[in-house]
Amino acid sequence: MKAEKWCNKCKSKTHNTKDCRARRDGVKTAAETGEENAKIHSFAFTLKENNSNGGKTSNLLVDTGATSHIINDKSKFVNFDEKFDPSNHVIELADGSKANVVLGKGNAKVKLYDINGNLQDVMLSNALYIPSYQQNIFSVPAAIEKGAAVSLDRQVREYRDPEGTVFGIEQ
Repeated sequence: MKAEKWCNKCKSKTHNTKDCRARRDGVKTAAETGEENAKIHSFAFTLKENNSNGGKTSNLLVDTGATSHIINDKSKFVNFDEKFDPSNHVIELADGSKANVVLGKGNAKVKLYDINGNLQDVMLSNALYIPSYQQNIFSVPAAIEKGAAVSLDRQVREYRDPEGTVFGIEQ
């Protein structure tokens, strides 16, 4: 006899709870809800960044789902990977669509304000250069892979770089 399927999260008979794609809080990701939610960013946290043109601040969006940092300003790159072939690189967007918009990959230096208000240089390794992106993206998985720590909970929202400098993440 075959075991019946039942999901306690979404109350469906099509799968078991452990296989449920619905998030714990009942909110689905942009990829799950389609194009409508793709217009709403799936990331809501930012690191305060200093923009080199006139010292204006901007925000580096913190994305827990992005596998790579994304920078739209070529001047922030200190070097590019000469072996990287943009024609062979496709990215998957939050709505599930794929796009060939990456023009390069390399190490980018951004200036972020730490928790004490001091401006610090932060190197984003293997960042993708996508000038058509409207917003720079900070990839949590890419940062963790390089030895950083990211805490996102009710009391603490911070990024700690591998050297121990702490940056506040704003909601």
